[in-house]
Amino acid sequence: MTAKLFLETEVAHEVWQLFREIEAEMQLREPLNMYLAGGAAMHLYDGDRVPKDVDAIVDARHWGLAPHLCVPTPRLALDPGYFETKSCLPERFRDRANRLNAGTSLLQRHVVPPSTWQSAS
Repeated sequence: MTAKLFLETEVAHEVWQLFREIEAEMQLREPLNMYLAGGAAMHLYDGDRVPKDVDAIVDARHWGLAPHLCVPTPRLALDPGYFETKSCLPERFRDRANRLNAGTSLLQRHVVPPSTWQSAS
């Protein structure tokens, strides 16, 4: 069962704007899976936390596109130092992520539940 997410907050709308700008900048021709984690993901679950940046992981086959992912909005930008091998996510985090969008967007947004995160220690 999918948890209730806070998708209509000011922070959530800023994240969606960032994703729209990323999608436009990348000129995608095929679907790209992006997994939201960290403070922005936590905000979608608790509606309270205000992130300083956006931690997201892109499917490995698109890693060459990573420089295009640093398109900031007025308050948020993707953390360029956050990537799968340095994250605290378990190996099968993709299986536990909740898909956020439907429709025709090629940027397939997913949010990783905080319950799947591991300690950085």
